[in-house]
Amino acid sequence: MDQRNLGIIRQISEWNRKKRPERLFFEGCGAGAQGVFEPYMNLQEETKADFLQGPEKEVPVTVRFSRMNAGRGGADTVRDLRGFSVRFHTKDGAFDLLSLHLPEFYIRKAEEFSDLVNALSPDPASGLTNRELYWIFLADHPESLPCFLLLFSDRGTIKSYRHMEGYSPYAYRLKAEGTEKASEPVFFFWKPDLGARTITGREAEFLSGFDPEAARRDLNEAVAGGEEPSWQLWMRKTDGEAVCIGRMRLTKVPDNYEAEIERLNFSPLHLVPGIELSGDEMQMMMAFACEDGQRYRLGEPDGSSALLSLLAAEKARQDFEPEHFLKRAQMYYGEMNGDERDALAGNLAEEFLFLDEPLQVRLLALLKRVDKGLGEALEQWLKL
Repeated sequence: MDQRNLGIIRQISEWNRKKRPERLFFEGCGAGAQGVFEPYMNLQEETKADFLQGPEKEVPVTVRFSRMNAGRGGADTVRDLRGFSVRFHTKDGAFDLLSLHLPEFYIRKAEEFSDLVNALSPDPASGLTNRELYWIFLADHPESLPCFLLLFSDRGTIKSYRHMEGYSPYAYRLKAEGTEKASEPVFFFWKPDLGARTITGREAEFLSGFDPEAARRDLNEAVAGGEEPSWQLWMRKTDGEAVCIGRMRLTKVPDNYEAEIERLNFSPLHLVPGIELSGDEMQMMMAFACEDGQRYRLGEPDGSSALLSLLAAEKARQDFEPEHFLKRAQMYYGEMNGDERDALAGNLAEEFLFLDEPLQVRLLALLKRVDKGLGEALEQWLKL
C-alpha cells in the first residue's frame, strides 16, 4: 500500500471519530458562546466561592443552549424543554450551573427516569415517534402536570436563546469560609436583559421548516455582531427571598464549536469550594447520567470519585405529595391571561385529537382538577 493510500485511510479514520455518541438528552440542537460573569456584590458571608467575592471578580464563562429531546439536525423551535448550561471558569476550577428554560421538570423521583426515557423515545416496534406513549406518561404520572401545563403553553416554543430564561431544577447549599454547616438549600435562575419572549405553536411549526437553525443562527449573529446578549443571575432561598447577584454577557463565538462547546461535559459534580450539592434525587440522577454519559462519549471523566460526595450529602427535603403538584399547576394556570389560556387549550386540543378516547378521558379528568373550565372546553372541542 503506497503512502497516498495510507494518508486516505488516516483521513477516513479521523472522520469516523469526529462523530461522537450523542448525549441521552440535551444533545442535538446545541448552540454556544463564551463571555464573562460579573458579580454585583461580595457574598463572602454566604459562600467562600471565589468568583462571588466581589464586583472585581469577573470570571470567564462558556454557555451551551440545547433542546432536550432532539438529535442532531432537529429544529430549534419545536415544542420541547430547553437546556441552559453555564460553566464558570474560576480560579478554583470549573463550576457548572445547569438550568432548564421552564421552572418545572417532568419528574422529581429518580426511579421514574426510565419511564420518562421510554415516553420520549421512538416506539421500539416501529422506530417512529409515538405520541400516545408520551401522553400515557402524563396520565400515569400526574405529578408531571405543572411541567406539561407550561410546556404546552406558548412558553414551550421559542425562536431566540437571547430571550430565554433559565431555572436550576435542583438546589445547592452554600458554605462560607470558616463555617462547618452549609446553608439551607438555594436555587439559581437566569433572567434575560432583553426580556423573555416566546412564539406561538404555528410560528414554531413554520420556522421548523423554513429555518430549523433559527435560534442557533440568531445567537451566533448577535454575538458575532457585538450585541453581547446578557442575563441577570438570581439566587432564591427556601423562604422565597430572591436577590440578583450578578450579570453574564456573551461576547465571543467559539473559534472551533466542536472543540470548545460540544466536547465540554456539563455536570452537577463540577463544583468549587463554597458551593455544595443539596443531595436531592434529581441531582443524584443527573450527576450519574452526566458522569456515565461522559465515560461513553469522551472517555473516563476526571474526578469521577466526586460521586461519593453526592451520596454522602445531606438530603434536601422534598415534597412529593400529589396535592403539591396540583397546586403548582393551578398556580401557573391562574397566572395566565385570557390569550395565554386560549393558546394552551388550542395546543392541547391539537395533541389530544389523535389519541384514543379512553386516554383522552383520563387526561381531561386530570385537567379538570386544574381548572374545570379548561377540561370542559377541551371535552366539548373533542366532542366527548
